[in-house]
Amino acid sequence: MDVWDEITALRLAIAGLLDDLTAEEWAKPSLCAGWTVRDVAAHLTLQQLGLRDLWAAAAATQRRLTMRMPPPLPPARAMRGLRLVATDVDRRHGEGPGIRGPIGAPLLACCGRAVWLSQLSGDGVEVFRQRAAL
Repeated sequence: MDVWDEITALRLAIAGLLDDLTAEEWAKPSLCAGWTVRDVAAHLTLQQLGLRDLWAAAAATQRRLTMRMPPPLPPARAMRGLRLVATDVDRRHGEGPGIRGPIGAPLLACCGRAVWLSQLSGDGVEVFRQRAAL
């Protein structure tokens, strides 16, 4: 399958999931601290727009943006000099103190999702936590 076909299929699946949410589900907290399901859905949708379109969309809906502008640098930079080792697939990356865990955990930690830190182990976890301020 072509990568764009996969992206389109994923977007349609997400749209289908969001289509069926109740008002209560839209208002629930997400894994992103301080963001509701509605905020995350808006972020996923609005990231495809240019800045001018983004401001126009925000003005049209009279909704304050929940994203910081410009967005903060990702904690991914905090992984420099560390060795990532996936425990559920055969993947390794980098050199230095190790961070071990299921492949999704270090990837989501790189995106600032602190909830995944509990699934990580190794000498590099504390180094990463301090660098990323998580």
